[in-house]
Amino acid sequence: MVKKWITRVLVLGIVVFLMFKTKGLFDDLADGTYAHEVLRVDNIYGKSSSGQKSGDNSDADKNVTAVSEEDVAPEPEIAYEPSEKTGDDFYLDLSYVKMWESGEYDETTGEKAEHRRRMRHPDLIAIECAKYNINVSEGYKLRICEYDSENGFIRSMELIDGNVYEPSREGEFFSVTLMKDGNENSLSPGQWGRVFESGIEVIICTDKWQDFSGNEVGSLILAEEGSQVTKNLSDYLLAGKDDELADILWNKQIVNELYTLTAEELDNGNPTYYVSSSDGDDSNSGLTPDSPKKKLDFFSGMSNVNVLLKCGDTFRMPKGISLGNNCIYAAYGQGTRPEINFYRELDVKFIASDTISNMWEADLSALDIVTNQEDKRNCDIGQLLIDGKVNWNRYTWYGDAEFDSHSIEVFGEGVWAVDWHNSKLYLYSVKNPNNSSIEYAPAVTGLYGVGINNAKIKGLKLKGAGHHGCNLQNCSDVEISNCYFSYIGGSLHNRGSRYGNAIQVWDSGTNISVHNNYAAWIYDTCFTHQGSNNQAIDEHIHFTDNVGAHFFWGIEVWGDEYSENPFSDITYTGNVLYDNIDVTNPDTPMYVKGNARLLGTSDKDYVSFRTGYKYHQMSGISISNSGTGQIAKVENNIVWDSNRFLLQASNPRGEDVFSALKNNFFYAEDILSGACLFRYNNDGNKEYCDTPRFVDSSNTWSVHVIEEEYDNSKDEERLNEALLRIAGESSR
Repeated sequence: MVKKWITRVLVLGIVVFLMFKTKGLFDDLADGTYAHEVLRVDNIYGKSSSGQKSGDNSDADKNVTAVSEEDVAPEPEIAYEPSEKTGDDFYLDLSYVKMWESGEYDETTGEKAEHRRRMRHPDLIAIECAKYNINVSEGYKLRICEYDSENGFIRSMELIDGNVYEPSREGEFFSVTLMKDGNENSLSPGQWGRVFESGIEVIICTDKWQDFSGNEVGSLILAEEGSQVTKNLSDYLLAGKDDELADILWNKQIVNELYTLTAEELDNGNPTYYVSSSDGDDSNSGLTPDSPKKKLDFFSGMSNVNVLLKCGDTFRMPKGISLGNNCIYAAYGQGTRPEINFYRELDVKFIASDTISNMWEADLSALDIVTNQEDKRNCDIGQLLIDGKVNWNRYTWYGDAEFDSHSIEVFGEGVWAVDWHNSKLYLYSVKNPNNSSIEYAPAVTGLYGVGINNAKIKGLKLKGAGHHGCNLQNCSDVEISNCYFSYIGGSLHNRGSRYGNAIQVWDSGTNISVHNNYAAWIYDTCFTHQGSNNQAIDEHIHFTDNVGAHFFWGIEVWGDEYSENPFSDITYTGNVLYDNIDVTNPDTPMYVKGNARLLGTSDKDYVSFRTGYKYHQMSGISISNSGTGQIAKVENNIVWDSNRFLLQASNPRGEDVFSALKNNFFYAEDILSGACLFRYNNDGNKEYCDTPRFVDSSNTWSVHVIEEEYDNSKDEERLNEALLRIAGESSR
């Protein structure tokens, strides 16, 4: 009996104990005491069943027991359904540093993040295709981040050359990060520029372009049918029909294969892009004439690229084009040269002056007018284009003096000035300029290359640049051919002094060829090499078979006086130079007497807006030699008409026969009696002469005084033959 009760007590005690312990267990579960012992799939794999990251979940995740890889099965790979996109035309060449910015797209969030040793393409790319081939140089890789239609991050992956990116069904955009494949510590942001400059391939494309060579396109340039003329070419030049003659020469140069463009010529290892302002689209690949891109400024500064512009198109440029190494800019198609136009709309409101009749002023401060002088911000304008007519008549002054609007009142109709003190434009005009269409030539150089090598510029038209048409500084292996430069210059070089050349080689230059070009209405010089670096090296520079019309200087050769290094093989040969004038006052005769004073026109009567060089220097050819090295040769050129000097030369070497000038032909008609058309400076002593008695007898001249009877048919025949040669119609 006792034993039975003992047994009952023990059983009851165990039951009570178990009840107590069970209640504590549930209480612990309720308050989270034992929560760390609960294992869930989302805690094992780091994601909830909805795909949300555990770090973004509730507080219950804090006390979940960590599980080692041995405790659980491997995370199953997420199967992304393939994209249903059907596009097959995509080509993106990212092989240029200008297309990148420093940083990355984070691999876990897809957001932009700082990373000083990586580069990212700044924009998301719309997904249109089901497959993208990755082409990237060895040692580098791409991180692709994918996003949905609302830019929500989906996933990221890292791909090397030969890999393929296949978007998921939800993918609508992707981003690109460029990384070095290992040893990133050795690559700083500054070093990326050198990587791109040395040549790196980064191309993402569809199968359509994967093996595209460009050889399929054949000939890329055609002459216009029915455009051959029998009229003498000299008639166009002497009538001032520059645009017509430039177009005729262009078409003849194509027919006579002085201008060619084939796949073989473009086979230099660079991608070739076609650009058309009329039917291009920047979403196109740009790799064929049928899929051209639209914007030309996108290619500025790029190296290792061929850029072809469609004939007949006009490209309005917001700034000058920077040339790169190993590049080609050329014309393709049929029609007139593609035009690169730098004129900009003058979007300002003119207000009538309260104090001066016919005086108008406009605020320029809101315009983005480029200048190289901080004290002339928003005011450096080379020319005005008013209702389609170019106006060069800008009044300028030296020094820091305040502008007085009365200073242009005395000059009358059409004169204008820009005041760098208050960013104002002043225009003297009888009619309200707000009723006119006005554009301006900004202070830009159309094409410029600094330290570049291996570039070709051919078949282009450049118009309305306030500085130079093309400037090559310290460049090598450059060819400029078959181009047309018109209305170049007029901006300020320094305070009060204006300038602007068509084609200029500055400081050093090696293997530069400038041939079969046309330059018309140039503020300063058509063709020149100059400089300021006394260590410059100039060798193998040739200006050959070019036409210059309406200029202050046709050819300007400083000799080698600015450099301690002798020049070598510098030539100006076979060029035609017509109508040597001051473009700011082209109609007033400016002949000079032996004392260099104006002949037939008083100082008061003659007005020039050059602010200098009033009585001297202006000439068809200006050549000076310092005696430190080989003379630049100026041979077999035609200089036709001048109202100042046909030739200006200096001869400090004291040569009996001036060997810099040979076999040139100088022509002028309707000359005022007593005019001096040649200026000679020997050892600092100026001479003015009516015949070039100091040059050797191989040069010839034909000069005719006004009202003199003469037969110039042979002279015009000679001029026409030179133009035909430039057109490729005959050999020299």
